Amino acid sequence: MTSSRQFAFGRSGHLNDDDVRWDDDGAGWGGESHRFDFRGHEDHHAIHKDLVLSVAPTATSGDFNMHAVLDSPGSTEGRPLMILLPGFSYDHTYWDPPVGNGKYSFVDAANDAGYATLNLDRLGTGTSDKPPADLTTIQDQADELHQIIRSIKSGALSSYGFSKIVLVGHSLGSGIAQTEAGTYHDADALVLTGFRHEVNPAGAGEFANAIRPAAGQPDGYLTFDDRSFLFDSNNTSPKILAWDASHIGMGTAAELNFAFALDPARSVGITAPVLEVVGDHDLLFQTDPSTFAAERAFYPNSSDFEQLVVKNAGHDVTLSQNAHQTFAQIIDFVEKVAPVNHHHDFLV
Repeated sequence: MTSSRQFAFGRSGHLNDDDVRWDDDGAGWGGESHRFDFRGHEDHHAIHKDLVLSVAPTATSGDFNMHAVLDSPGSTEGRPLMILLPGFSYDHTYWDPPVGNGKYSFVDAANDAGYATLNLDRLGTGTSDKPPADLTTIQDQADELHQIIRSIKSGALSSYGFSKIVLVGHSLGSGIAQTEAGTYHDADALVLTGFRHEVNPAGAGEFANAIRPAAGQPDGYLTFDDRSFLFDSNNTSPKILAWDASHIGMGTAAELNFAFALDPARSVGITAPVLEVVGDHDLLFQTDPSTFAAERAFYPNSSDFEQLVVKNAGHDVTLSQNAHQTFAQIIDFVEKVAPVNHHHDFLV
C-alpha cells in the first residue's frame, strides 16, 4: 500500500483558509487553484447528449432503462470520464442545478477542467424507470453501475474511447460507488461526498423522521416534505434553497440500508485512491478531526486516501456558497490519478 505524502493544492499553489484537508501525514489548509467562469454548459460543451442505458438489477429481474446525461468539452477519445451518482431523493440535477448560471454545477466545473461527465438518474429517480422498490438495494445499484462501466470499457459505450473512470458520489450515491469499487475494482479513483462511516445519531434520526411514502408511486417509494436540514442555511444561496424545495424527488426504502453501506466489508476491498468530502455542518455524519484516523482505517488498501472537510457547508456540500472551492479541490485530487491530455480541445 502506498499513501499520499503531501496535500494537493493544484497548479497555482494558491491557498486559503476555507477547508481542512487531511491525508496520511495529517491536516493542512485546502487550496483553490482552479478558476471557473460559471457560464453554464449550453455555452461551451462540445457534447451534450441524453442517453438511455439498459441495466438489470438482478440476473432474473429483466432490463430497465436508466437515463443519463453525457457532457464533454471536446472529443471523448482518450478523455477521463467522471460518473456522477446523486443521493437519496435527488436526480442528476443535483450535480448540474439550473441556478447561478453554472456556479453550483459540478458538471460545468469538471468539463471546464477537461473531464467528461456521465450524470445518472439512478433507477427510481428522475426520468429513469421505476422498478419494484425491492430491486433498488445498494448492491443492486452497484451491480448496475458495474454494468455501465463494463459497457464503457468493452461494450456499447466503448466507442466513446474514454481513458480512465472516476466515480463521484453523493451520500447514498457514495455508498453505491464504494460498494461497486470494493466489489469489482474497475474504477480508477473515487470521490465520496456527503459520506463517512461515523454517523451522527441525532441527524440520522431527523432524516428518518422526515421521510414519508411518495403519493401515487409504487409501494416502497419514499420522499421528503422538506430537505432544508441537508443544508447550512447561513451559507447557502436562497435561490438554491428555493430550487431544492421545489424539486424534491423520490427514493426507496430498500436503498436506505446504510448498515450495509457502512459495513467495513464494502470499503476494505477498495484499492483505488479515495477522497472523502463532507461539510463541517453535515448533520448526518461526524466531521470532527478527531475522527479522521478512525475513518482512514476503513480504507486499509486504498493507495491514496484523503479527507476534506468543507467549512460552513451542510450535507449537500457541493450546493453551498463555496461550491467552486470544493470543486477545485476535488479536481486537484482527480488530476493526480486521471490527468487530462491538455492537447484536447477543451476550454479552461
